[in-house]
Amino acid sequence: MQGDTPERFMAFHRYPNTQSDADRAFPYEDARLKRSVDHYRYATPSGDRAVTDVPLVRQAYPDTTPFNAGWRRTGTPELVHLYYHYNDHVEVAPTLARLSGLTADELERSRFEGLVLFKIHNYGSAPIVRMEVNGTALDIGDRPLRASRSRPSIAPPTAFLPVLH
Repeated sequence: MQGDTPERFMAFHRYPNTQSDADRAFPYEDARLKRSVDHYRYATPSGDRAVTDVPLVRQAYPDTTPFNAGWRRTGTPELVHLYYHYNDHVEVAPTLARLSGLTADELERSRFEGLVLFKIHNYGSAPIVRMEVNGTALDIGDRPLRASRSRPSIAPPTAFLPVLH
């Protein structure tokens, strides 16, 4: 997961268990990264105890309070943490998880204010691996948006990316 191959994505869920959190080393508390986590630790491929730590640069959590009035599910939308690996540091960007098509349709029909849903297709020459709107990272899924040399004859794929404006 080094910074020289940005098109490589990995998506996974981490859940604590009694063994992984016996020493309180699990980095998350509920849906948020613990305040004490300030480095990203790379283990060696051999699995020995040698590790490499790099600084972890955090972006702010999105404000989910606008969802309190109109969100028709329990809780608020799921948060995800996007990790961008560079040679000398790792950036973590907490953001709203992508919405399912059904949820996006419900929000659109209810005229939920402040939510922007948009479609994207990459006509550039390189894959899009990181997107930000107004300084907030967006979850584009577990693979980059591949470049397309020519415009498709059909509508581009829809990505329901929530942006609170």
